[in-house]
Amino acid sequence: MSNFQEQKKQYELPSDLIEEFLSVHGFVGKEIDYFNGHTKLVNEDTNQYVKVPTKKVLTNMQVEKCLIDAGLSFTDLDAYVEHLKAMKRFDTIIDQSLKRSTKKD
Repeated sequence: MSNFQEQKKQYELPSDLIEEFLSVHGFVGKEIDYFNGHTKLVNEDTNQYVKVPTKKVLTNMQVEKCLIDAGLSFTDLDAYVEHLKAMKRFDTIIDQSLKRSTKKD
């Protein structure tokens, strides 16, 4: 259940990130409507759909509407964004360790 009273952050996020987040939650892209400016993602298990604007960056209000339509919360999105940040840090650590020279034979 969504609870938007606990919102603390103002978001401006790429639409691709929102689409990826929704896909993790079972939404699949079904149609791109360039005329009306949105991509429709559908969760066939729950019969829900979300229309994500086809803009490069979404405003806080657009992100909030997508979350409401999907039945998700900013807490869910925060957890996903933090996960992505952790994965990026992990990748950086791995890259740095691979670039280090070793003195082992």
